[in-house]
Amino acid sequence: MSKAGDDDKQKTTYVYEHPDGTTAKFYIKDDYVYATSGEQPAFWINAGYWYPNPPTGKAAFRVSGNFVYEEGASETPRYYLG
Repeated sequence: MSKAGDDDKQKTTYVYEHPDGTTAKFYIKDDYVYATSGEQPAFWINAGYWYPNPPTGKAAFRVSGNFVYEEGASETPRYYLG
């Protein structure tokens, strides 16, 4: 049986600047993206899209595989998931 803290650790994904970020800019926990320096969610995740939090109706980013792209702006990844 795992402890609650262990479960939290397993659900956290870190987000780095593409292509060579070495320090995480964000982390993902459950359905939210948090700035590493903040306690409030910066984005809400729904169906592979990141919406500003609180949601405004328009996605800011989309996720494809391990890469995060600015929605509608570029085919070059902005971030990668580590």
